[in-house]
Amino acid sequence: MLGRFMSEIRRRRVLNLFTPYLVAVWLVIQIVVAIGPTLGFPDWIATLVVVASIVGVPAAFYVAWFFDFTSEGVVRTPSRERAEVIEPLGPAHYAGLAATLLFAALAGWLSFGIIVNRTDNPPTASRSIENKSVAVMPFDDLSPTQELNYLAQGLAEEITVALGKLGNIRISAPSSAFRATEQAGSAVEIGRLLNVGAILQGSVRLAGDQLRVTASLVSTSDGLTIWSDAFSRSLSESVLMEEQIARSILGIMLDRFLTDEDEILLDRPNAADAYQFYLRGREKMRIRTAESLGEARAFFEQTIAADPEYAPGYAGLAAVLLLLGEGTENFGTIDKSIAAQLATANGEKALLRQPNLAEAHAVMGRAAAFRGEGEAALAAYDKAIAINPSYADAHLWKSNLLSRQGDLDGAAASLEDAFKLDPLSPVILYNKGFQQVRRGRFAEAKAFYETLLDLEPNSPLGHRGLADVARRQGDLASSAKAWKRALDNSPNSVQYRESLVGALLTLEAGEAARLFASPDYETNLRIAAGDFDGAIEKVRFDYAASPDDAWMAFEAGWTELLYGDEERAYDALIRSDAALGEEDQFAMPYCSPAIEAAWALRQRGAEQEAAARIERCRAAREEALAGGQRSIELDYLGARLAALGGNEIEAVRLLTKAYEGGWREPWSAHDPLLRPGGETDGRVSAVLDEIAKDLARQRLEIASEIEAWKASAGD
Repeated sequence: MLGRFMSEIRRRRVLNLFTPYLVAVWLVIQIVVAIGPTLGFPDWIATLVVVASIVGVPAAFYVAWFFDFTSEGVVRTPSRERAEVIEPLGPAHYAGLAATLLFAALAGWLSFGIIVNRTDNPPTASRSIENKSVAVMPFDDLSPTQELNYLAQGLAEEITVALGKLGNIRISAPSSAFRATEQAGSAVEIGRLLNVGAILQGSVRLAGDQLRVTASLVSTSDGLTIWSDAFSRSLSESVLMEEQIARSILGIMLDRFLTDEDEILLDRPNAADAYQFYLRGREKMRIRTAESLGEARAFFEQTIAADPEYAPGYAGLAAVLLLLGEGTENFGTIDKSIAAQLATANGEKALLRQPNLAEAHAVMGRAAAFRGEGEAALAAYDKAIAINPSYADAHLWKSNLLSRQGDLDGAAASLEDAFKLDPLSPVILYNKGFQQVRRGRFAEAKAFYETLLDLEPNSPLGHRGLADVARRQGDLASSAKAWKRALDNSPNSVQYRESLVGALLTLEAGEAARLFASPDYETNLRIAAGDFDGAIEKVRFDYAASPDDAWMAFEAGWTELLYGDEERAYDALIRSDAALGEEDQFAMPYCSPAIEAAWALRQRGAEQEAAARIERCRAAREEALAGGQRSIELDYLGARLAALGGNEIEAVRLLTKAYEGGWREPWSAHDPLLRPGGETDGRVSAVLDEIAKDLARQRLEIASEIEAWKASAGD
């Protein structure tokens, strides 16, 4: 059969026409491909030429089979039975040729459309180029004893850093990528959760002293693998492996490769141990508890000891020192000024070694914020973001600073940028919730905190957020319980311990508060127990021991004002006011201690000075309200200002609003600013009585919990 077919091809001289056609087509394709880019031809020109050449094959074959080209024109090829063509070319022959050409043209058109469509909307690699977003998942630790878990996470995090320094790629932050692995099973689900076009996943294992890493880039649109490779190096050369993987990914996503001198790649530590310590430090820092941050600090110090020239080690240490500083945004007990000083020194060392290290610029910004240098801090954050737009912490810290400055819209925008990069980060989820708290949207805030706890059931941040919401809504019993859960998950946290003590003191549960309080709380513990004389005795002793301490003077003046000698109160409050700077004097949302100082100055006849402070507090409150802030503290401040201005109706209205919103401070019953005329308005007394009744109810509600805490402390 085949022999007869080949014989017929020779007889009909098919190759005489078909072979030149193939040669001509090959030449045309080579010319178009070679000169097209030089002449600026669009990609579809080459595609069209190739498709037309291929689909022309059946038409050329048809013509060569049925027709001969002679000196007399185109004639029909004679059949095997006849030596010469008797019949002229008829309609059937031309119809066959037309049908073949039509079929070839249709097939070519459809093929061309499919190829162009795939080029514009590719199913795998090119689609991720269009999306330009990727998440680097934690690598699986395949070692038998799981001793490489820190390295598996560290590889993912450091590859993320390398990729994030390119402004035209959005990189999901490591913490969200790590949690997405636990929340979603497939690449498609992870892509939906993190809103990325591709994920990088892989595994690590150790064979002798050789570290073997496999990595795959997977499309989240269909789960297909875009690229995969395996790498093998000694453990001491793991940074080189990260750079290899980063180059490969960038080659896929950006259609270009990096050189060894490219600045976006990581610095290489000179000592292998330095890198291992650094990865362990980053692992601990992600957990964000007082305990884990202490461990992270030790690891970063070991990093620097092993390699004093490794810039990320200094940046990591600076970040941890700031997180260990005092304050509601932090987790430790280091004095803020000392933390800022130490962090600045380490940040400068990092920048000296690597001037374009985003992490170093960000920590320099946070140190500046600690010092109250807002403009310098914002400039440093913007510099960090310009270097690495995918560095979520820089966006988060910028948001916190803008929030403290009263720019809630700017803070919301920066926090949203951080959230897009790291949507599963406990720290960012906590801040998303707190942002809603600042606006008085407690239901939305609780939703963020509950999402946080769903992701990390043992995270103290989630309990911290719920405790804050409960306090602001006046549910002190639930707030104390939530603070206790936060403290159980981070026993070394001074902030959580003090917040628990504060909730119990507000409940006037002094005996329970004493279980957790430090000696510094003795005055407040006596007040909570109703021992006002004992509290006055203690605060006078402390004030006499530290007469030059401005805050000690305020505490003494405040305690005397509520429970002791008003003349002593006036002296201490005025002295404190004179010693404090304006930022401390007018701290919002209470505008305290300026408003107490205004009261003292008025009683001493300095009406003009008092009026200036009162007016400034009123302006600060109005500015906060105009910026979208809503809180019971602002309502209570408004009640005090109205009372000081003689507007009793407004004072009662705002005090009632504060109570209905959750104000439960027991000291309000002794606040002289609510009774500037010396007499307490009956309507004010009624609200204060309701506060006392509700606190008594809540003490009964939490009584069983307190007994359990006592029993646990006794054990």
